[in-house]
Amino acid sequence: MIQFHKPISTTYSWTKWLDKHPEYFSNPFYVTGNSYSGKVIPAIVQEISNGNYICCEPQINLQGYVLGNPVTNFDIDNNTRIPFAHGMALISDELYESMKKRCGGNYFNVDPQNTECLELVKDYKKTYWYSLSEYWANNESVRRALRVVKGGGHTL
Repeated sequence: MIQFHKPISTTYSWTKWLDKHPEYFSNPFYVTGNSYSGKVIPAIVQEISNGNYICCEPQINLQGYVLGNPVTNFDIDNNTRIPFAHGMALISDELYESMKKRCGGNYFNVDPQNTECLELVKDYKKTYWYSLSEYWANNESVRRALRVVKGGGHTL
């Protein structure tokens, strides 16, 4: 397994590495990533595939790619948080139904004139985002695991 952490230099890094270690060209090659890599990994995989198709010996034995929790489209990604939170029982049926009705599925680029939706989004953020992070960050077992010293910082 080869792991690279810097997306800008990823293409350069793995090709340079493979040039220095040609014995690995025949091994199955998978490209993986998470979060923002949902934007770049498909393009990298397409370039490898194109290179294998039109030229280049030895070919990279591309087998596939895996994306974990990828960013693909910010509007879609953000707007699916509310149905997800509801489906996981993290927000009430009442809040979800009200948001669906008042916001029409657009929860993050809300028209400033839609004050009902803005208030519901504020309620969502209070109950879902902030309360869960506050609970987690102030949980004693989490603080011990992270070696957070009592009085050594701020609580959320």
